[in-house]
Amino acid sequence: MAKQKKDLVPKKNYKKNILISLAIFLLCLFLLPVCISVNRIVFIICLIVLSLSLILLFWFMFAQAFDTVKSDKLYNIYKLLSEESNIKKCTTKYEKEKVLSVAARVRFRAGKASPEEIFTAAEQVWQERTGIAQKLQKEKEEQLSKNAKMEEILSRCENYPYKNKVGRAKLTAIVSDQLAAQYKNLSTANTVRNLGIQKETNSALMGGIASGIAGPAAGLSEALRTEQENAVIREQNEAWKQKVGTPVAAIELEAQSAIRKLTKEKERIKSLYVDTSFDADALFEDLNISVSSPKVSENNTLFFDATIKPKKLPKISDNLFGRIDGTITGEFFDEKHKSMGRVWLVLPQYGVGKSGTTVTGCSDENCDVKPGDYTVALKAKDLWIIEP
Repeated sequence: MAKQKKDLVPKKNYKKNILISLAIFLLCLFLLPVCISVNRIVFIICLIVLSLSLILLFWFMFAQAFDTVKSDKLYNIYKLLSEESNIKKCTTKYEKEKVLSVAARVRFRAGKASPEEIFTAAEQVWQERTGIAQKLQKEKEEQLSKNAKMEEILSRCENYPYKNKVGRAKLTAIVSDQLAAQYKNLSTANTVRNLGIQKETNSALMGGIASGIAGPAAGLSEALRTEQENAVIREQNEAWKQKVGTPVAAIELEAQSAIRKLTKEKERIKSLYVDTSFDADALFEDLNISVSSPKVSENNTLFFDATIKPKKLPKISDNLFGRIDGTITGEFFDEKHKSMGRVWLVLPQYGVGKSGTTVTGCSDENCDVKPGDYTVALKAKDLWIIEP
């Protein structure tokens, strides 16, 4: 009985056997010319091993295919039993008869196996497969959750991706991404413009083909018909251009204007005064920071608003004061003052000036925060001085 139960469930080691057989076959095939030059006996042995490995390779491939079909049938047996008849076990006479009926329906050859053995094997295959499916579904859900979390972070903390960029590298990265976004807008506008454009048919070519097949009269008729179709296509194309022309042109003009400005700004950043030699802790002490009560979002991210205003501005020259730029980090704590994770507060693109600003900070993207009451403690990470 135990042997029958085992045989009903397909084996799982054929792929390994296939790879081993294939490796032996390729090795023998490679060594065959060498064996010929050694002596006849070695050549015959190599030829025998080559033949056996090829036979085994085809045998294991056939067995793998057979087991796949068998596994599919067992899976379908359990699926049909559970979905159509709500059968989750095989103990009563009705359940046993139903198992045999469904097995016959999917053309499963069970030999002398009992209904209980068939059901046990089908349940095992179903559990194995749904376990894999559940794992893949879980991974997909986790990835969607991460994407939703990151989208929310970017919508509220737009400079979060640049938290580890220092000095001029931060400014360059931000402007480069802004340029890429505008070029993408141009490409999208062009795609939309061409989306409804239909291609015309060459009337002379179509007429020539028809003339060659059925004579000049047929060629002329086909050319006229094609030209009429082209006239309709031109009319439809013109209507499409009028429909999307104005909004697409507006998007293109806006994108082109932004690209020109951003290109100039990228060049300006190269010569902009940026000094990363200042002590970050000292610059942090020169900032008045007022933090609002942190809130946890639906995507399990902690957000807080920080009002930042410099106590004094760093001096670049006699008549020029700089702005403080960079990244502030820290931790957030629960009601028991236990550290629960890291927070980030990335200053605006060109830092903070005399009038101050309000910036939204957040917990790390890899941190899932449970709803609750939290407090935030901030400290300097990378802070520097830039020209206003």
